[in-house]
Amino acid sequence: MAGKFQPLNQDFAIVKANGLPTEYFIRWAQQRQIDITTAVTFGDLANINVIAGVGLTGGGPIDADVTVDLEDTTVVVGTYGDATHSAQITIDQQGRITNAVDVAISGGGGGSTGEATLVAPTLAAYTWLNQGTASAVDNGNGISLLAPSAGSTQVRALYKAIAAGDFDVKIRIKGTTNGLGTPAFGMLCQNAASGKLLLMAYEPSANNLYFQRWNSVTSFNSQISVRGVFPEFNWFRVTRVGTTITYYLSSDGLDWRSIGTEAEGTFSGTIDRIGFSGNINNTSEVQFTCQSVTGL
Repeated sequence: MAGKFQPLNQDFAIVKANGLPTEYFIRWAQQRQIDITTAVTFGDLANINVIAGVGLTGGGPIDADVTVDLEDTTVVVGTYGDATHSAQITIDQQGRITNAVDVAISGGGGGSTGEATLVAPTLAAYTWLNQGTASAVDNGNGISLLAPSAGSTQVRALYKAIAAGDFDVKIRIKGTTNGLGTPAFGMLCQNAASGKLLLMAYEPSANNLYFQRWNSVTSFNSQISVRGVFPEFNWFRVTRVGTTITYYLSSDGLDWRSIGTEAEGTFSGTIDRIGFSGNINNTSEVQFTCQSVTGL
């Protein structure tokens, strides 16, 4: 049998410089019944492109080096968040950060060690209820109110009218009381037509919090609930949902605990005034600052 031997260490090219297969490779493929008529050439590769997708830039024909890179966004390069701010990040469906801003930390849900943001009231926005010898001034951090002893039981208050419908009013009060007869300060709701009050009053001397019915600003009716509170708290809250009034207390204006509820039809009638007040009598006085009011 005639034949031609090739050295075992000889290498044979299978692709020409133009990307076409060599004659050697064609014969080799034909012997093995491999069809290479549709083989891809470098010329074909020039017509195949890498296309940059969403959020990417670059691309191009794959017959040359191709770079695909992340596209720049409008987010300002930097570090976000610090002791008084948290980073608020927006992420799109491709997982890219498309926006980043610092947001001031003003408290949060349960377990927070901060306090709700204060919104100081101004005296001109309020109306006196049974002012008597009481006085009030804007102090730059809210409204300071002084109610001297009156010689009889009195509720002195500053209030605003509240519209019909549900409400959620939060007040921060920091104050002191002097004298006997359980002087107190707190938050009131009133029906203007009947003059009746639903009062949430804090008595520092006994560290008690009262939820009370009053026939008027000079006539106590009855207790709805009473609670000893420790440590001292500063935040009062009242809500109306439907016709149900609920009072709450809080030490930080963030985490709230209910002290009781009362249907308006039970005693007071529809509440249309809300404010902050001091309870005094013939031997006591109340002095406090209303540092924040929201929802009113």
